[in-house]
Amino acid sequence: MDYKIDVPNRVKRYIKKIKDKHLKKSIVEAIYEDIPHNPNKGISKIGDLVGIYTWAVNYQGTTYRIAYTFENESLILIVLVGPHENFYQALKRTVGH
Repeated sequence: MDYKIDVPNRVKRYIKKIKDKHLKKSIVEAIYEDIPHNPNKGISKIGDLVGIYTWAVNYQGTTYRIAYTFENESLILIVLVGPHENFYQALKRTVGH
């Protein structure tokens, strides 16, 4: 089953600011192709981030993370995109924990 993807404006702005075309392409492919086709491949978080999944995109030795959650049976909400460094602190601020 393929899911629909909801990408908030703050995530769209972050992606738009990425200057490296190859990195931008990798992240966009992960959001619109990889995650909808196989969302359970992402890593399910525990503790205060329960209900959130993360997807890793590796590019030139740096890991970027995409955080998402299932809104319902057919919709995935992309919560945050960014480099792994300080990603989880920003994620906790974003989701209000």
